[in-house]
Amino acid sequence: MNLNRNPNLDDLRSLIATADDRAGHHVLWVDDQAEVHLTKLKRYPIPEFPDNGQRVKLRVQTFPCAKEYVGPQTAGDNEWMNLLYDGLVKKWYKLNGTPGYLEIEQIAHPEDFDENGVMKPWR
Repeated sequence: MNLNRNPNLDDLRSLIATADDRAGHHVLWVDDQAEVHLTKLKRYPIPEFPDNGQRVKLRVQTFPCAKEYVGPQTAGDNEWMNLLYDGLVKKWYKLNGTPGYLEIEQIAHPEDFDENGVMKPWR
């Protein structure tokens, strides 16, 4: 999936579907060429995403393990996929062409909020 080449929701669904939600934490990120990547991190402890010189331009906050942020079933969740896709594309177009790096923290799965709209802590 490349955000500069007519990205679409199905591209993101395909990428999210490839991941095993229980295998580890995941980071969705975009490099400086607009390619979208999904990287699995180790399970314990919740790690920081290492840049490792990978030219990270944009990243979404780490998806915690076993919280249904990624995986085949999650790819079919229309509400989450639309929220994630819209947030990713909008942030990319605002950031594209500017120097620096941006971490998106406000994209959260709808199930991460309690009945009052407050984000639940990680278990």
